[in-house]
Amino acid sequence: MEVHWKRNLFVLWLGLFFNHLAYTLSVPFFPLFLEKDSKLPILFSNDLAGFEHLEHSIRKLQKMHSMSDVVVGMESIGHYWFNIANRLVEQGIDVALVNPMTTKRNKENRDN
Repeated sequence: MEVHWKRNLFVLWLGLFFNHLAYTLSVPFFPLFLEKDSKLPILFSNDLAGFEHLEHSIRKLQKMHSMSDVVVGMESIGHYWFNIANRLVEQGIDVALVNPMTTKRNKENRDN
């Protein structure tokens, strides 16, 4: 049986490289997950007062973490996302819609 040590070393190095790259890209966002205020969910009602509360909370977190841009991600389930997405876009906050099936598949992959 022939041992391909050069290929094995290259594969190991490549895996470590990508692991380091993923870690390096995630480190700047650690404060968002470690600070107490950032961990709590933002609860809001589906009306103008609730939307204003959400906008205020987003701007507060944006200022707290010195972020110039914010993107709010949401699943496009039924018609529930229309009002909040339109309101956020009107206020200059970017919205990214995620297909619920993609979210489900990602969760299943993570759980297995």
